[in-house]
Amino acid sequence: MYDWKGEEEMAMLQKELNQKKKNIDTRKIQSILKQGIKRYDKALEKLAKN
Repeated sequence: MYDWKGEEEMAMLQKELNQKKKNIDTRKIQSILKQGIKRYDKALEKLAKN
């Protein structure tokens, strides 16, 4: 006997986990990009002053 229901449930849980992981990754990437943009803006301001 093979438990198909359990197999499907595991697949669903795995999909859910992957989705959450992707969301976390995009948030991390967005925050890193925002930090980079802020630093870039500050550097441009310093260059403009000089």
